[in-house]
Amino acid sequence: MTRERISLIPVLALVGHMAAVAGCGEGVARADNDLSTSCNFRRTEGAYGFTCSGSLNLGQGLVPIGAVGVVSGDGKGVFAGRGTLSTPGGSLPWRFNGPATLDPDCFGRVSYDVNEIEAPPASGNWVKLPPALFDFAVVDDGGEILGSAVLPGGTGDAVPRLTCRLVRVARRR
Repeated sequence: MTRERISLIPVLALVGHMAAVAGCGEGVARADNDLSTSCNFRRTEGAYGFTCSGSLNLGQGLVPIGAVGVVSGDGKGVFAGRGTLSTPGGSLPWRFNGPATLDPDCFGRVSYDVNEIEAPPASGNWVKLPPALFDFAVVDDGGEILGSAVLPGGTGDAVPRLTCRLVRVARRR
């Protein structure tokens, strides 16, 4: 094959894919409409295991952090959880809960108004932190929730760079 033929193969494949998508556009729009009328908090009821990673400004600029734990949705828009928050200063027990909003297209925001760490660990001294805001998307019919910490109106190092993945612990039967 010549070089020209080889370089046309991906272009032809892309054109074919675009034509197939364009041909079923009405079906795609209909599927989107079905999703937009069916997403609600019942999809998020139950326990999820979670992991988060990224960086936050903890007063000394952006520092790497990670977290792992469990969070439960009550099926009505409230989430509560606990876990371990790992920072360069150590690993600390973490607890949180708060209300959420959820749009019909499965995109929402949770505000963990109760957001506390135990410092030092096992001391019983819970330190209140500012509310933690996360935007999230409910995927796989509630089997997973993907989230990102947000700071509306924030700029620069004030903006959290933390993403989380929540996976359902067990399906309700």
